[in-house]
Amino acid sequence: MLALVFAVAAAVLDWVGVARKRSSLEYVGKPAVLMMLIVWLLSQAPSPMPFPATLFLIGLFASLLGDILLMVPGNRFLGGLAAFLVADLAYIAALNGTGLPPLAWGLPLAAAVAVTIAILLDRLRRGLQSSGHGWVFPFIAFYGIALGGMVWSAVATPFRPTWPPLAGWVVAVGGLLFFVSDVTNVWNRFLQPVRGGRLTTHILYHAGQITLTSGMLLMLRVP
Repeated sequence: MLALVFAVAAAVLDWVGVARKRSSLEYVGKPAVLMMLIVWLLSQAPSPMPFPATLFLIGLFASLLGDILLMVPGNRFLGGLAAFLVADLAYIAALNGTGLPPLAWGLPLAAAVAVTIAILLDRLRRGLQSSGHGWVFPFIAFYGIALGGMVWSAVATPFRPTWPPLAGWVVAVGGLLFFVSDVTNVWNRFLQPVRGGRLTTHILYHAGQITLTSGMLLMLRVP
């Protein structure tokens, strides 16, 4: 649990850095959050580590790489996007590797997520074209599809027979927080500045990653 405490402390340090525009605090706090979550998962998961947990660990490492690429100076947006694409795919594999939800829940949730992603991507496409950044849309659209798969995998988890209810709902909340963080980030970056957009993005992102990891560990601890 000490690693979780350090992860939360690092997240707060990062938020202070964003709020006060002190990049030095961000450079320390932001990667430290994912590092501590990796340590937490490694220290708490059973040995040998179950395959879904290994896939989830890959997602955390990919997220850490994405954080670093998007944080350091220079235009590394596409590199960061690619890293988080890998993270989303790893989370999808980790969650669905434990069993699919019943169709009665899985299909309606998939339809709701698909419609939401389609609406957001259409709004983003029009905004990027009008601002002269239309070239980036195919990359974001591809990522958006993967993000939709991740959020569906998360919100469907409470209905998976192999997951205890508490762990499933914790993962569902984490996936939604991650999703809203990404939407806020893209909206603030490419469509319309959001007041406190960067800080909101960071808070939601860290809350999502911490909650997702908590849910995975809750599932692993159940016999």
